[in-house]
Amino acid sequence: MKKILIVGGGAMGSAFSIPCLENNNRVVITEPYNKVFIKNLSSKKKFHSSLKTNLPKKLKFKNYSKDIFREKFDLIVIALSLAGIDFIGKELKDLKIKTSLLVLTKGLKYDKKRKKLLTISGLLKNNYNVPNVSVLKGPCLAKELAKKNQTSVIIANKNINKAKKLGNMISTKYYLIEYSKDTIGVEISSAIKNIYAMIIGAGQSLNAASNLFQKSIVEMIYLIKFFKGDVETILGLAGVGDLYVSA
Repeated sequence: MKKILIVGGGAMGSAFSIPCLENNNRVVITEPYNKVFIKNLSSKKKFHSSLKTNLPKKLKFKNYSKDIFREKFDLIVIALSLAGIDFIGKELKDLKIKTSLLVLTKGLKYDKKRKKLLTISGLLKNNYNVPNVSVLKGPCLAKELAKKNQTSVIIANKNINKAKKLGNMISTKYYLIEYSKDTIGVEISSAIKNIYAMIIGAGQSLNAASNLFQKSIVEMIYLIKFFKGDVETILGLAGVGDLYVSA
């Protein structure tokens, strides 16, 4: 049995607690600033207003404070919105956390000083000195995960053994894990697919949408090469898989 901390009580962070608990882990969830989610998670029934379901009674809620990271956990999961990544980076910066971090958040951040786009794992490592960061991406809708519908995701870490160690901790019969060393490719794919999902959705017919889908994949391949990721990643769960469910 492992002890897992989930930072972020929104739909995805809360839904993610379900396979973690079913894999016989002790799970603590905390929410830094959303009063609605704090109320949901601290209630006896744990009815989540976004997921429209009651979360498991075994899920333990703790009020957020910086000191929570001083407790002994085997895994810290970051499930905040993109806007919360800098906040959590600043919180973790001076604590010298050695615990493995798993980031569920999707997106990219623009670094004004360096004038370049950074992946979330890159931002945490380079700007906030947070080591041992893995990322989890893929076609996963929180409401479907909460219903225990079969879901496949991918964990990326340059050290594939670290990724597999995390996968063994959280996988279930319905929550299936694949692995990749291409961290940058997985994060870039997961972020840019939102742009193309909107473009595909603008198609005036299925014929037009399918054409836009194909052209989106071509552009995503071009961009993944530009950012020095692996082209194969585009054709996997973080690319085409996530694009499909978003579109």
